[in-house]
Amino acid sequence: MKNRIVKTVVFVLVMGFMSYSSMAQSKEPMTVSNAFSARYPSAQLKNWKMKNDTCIAMFNMDKRHYKAYYTTAGNWIKTERNVKHISTLPMPAQVYLKHSKYASWHIDNLAKVQTPMHNIYMVQIDNHSGNTSYENVGSDETENLYFNSKGDLVAANRQ
Repeated sequence: MKNRIVKTVVFVLVMGFMSYSSMAQSKEPMTVSNAFSARYPSAQLKNWKMKNDTCIAMFNMDKRHYKAYYTTAGNWIKTERNVKHISTLPMPAQVYLKHSKYASWHIDNLAKVQTPMHNIYMVQIDNHSGNTSYENVGSDETENLYFNSKGDLVAANRQ
């Protein structure tokens, strides 16, 4: 009986130490965690990731996947959500993509991005239509197009 009590006490102490160690090694500062919880109280946090000096929260909310970016001081930078269909974009952006010089380009990624100053849509496109062989295709170009919430093109940059 005494041996069983000793084992139980040792087990509890070891588990407590492991729990404390994992909390002490948490990737995101408490200020970031608090800022995230205040901004997204109904979110289901999946995990945190650090990239340079940026804390990134991956979470689900309303059956959608999001990423929220914070400084280590807890300042919100942006939140982005991938969207699957071009029909999610405002109509002027859809028309632009179908009738501009990018009409034959392949859409690699669509995202809705919310920042403190703007809500934008980011469209990553390339001119190789998903080909993995680049022979006889010409130059391979990739661009990011940015549309405002009305669907107007506000920026484009080549990668």
